[in-house]
Amino acid sequence: MSTIIITVDTKEPNQLLASTVRAMRRSLDVSAAALARASGIARHSIEAIEAGGTTTPAQRHHITVALGSLSNNRATQALPSTTPGDDGAWLPGAAVAATPTRRRVKAPALAGQ
Repeated sequence: MSTIIITVDTKEPNQLLASTVRAMRRSLDVSAAALARASGIARHSIEAIEAGGTTTPAQRHHITVALGSLSNNRATQALPSTTPGDDGAWLPGAAVAATPTRRRVKAPALAGQ
């Protein structure tokens, strides 16, 4: 998972946000309509934001979360669909993000027990 932190000390934060959103959306090869669906913000608002329009804190939050989600989805799709098993053999169709298996391990006896 990637974390993007942007600290801004400028008089034109809307232009910085506009160029950042546009660049991230294009790098993910996502249309404005797809970002609108993922963020819950209307497409015409996404286009206005990318043109440097003003934004609310809620819009900035929704766009950030949506871009992060789209980025994670893209990274997950790039992973192989198989994972190695305990013996090193590949298990077809195994989940990549499977939960670890718990095993019962007998604790070593302490001296004098």
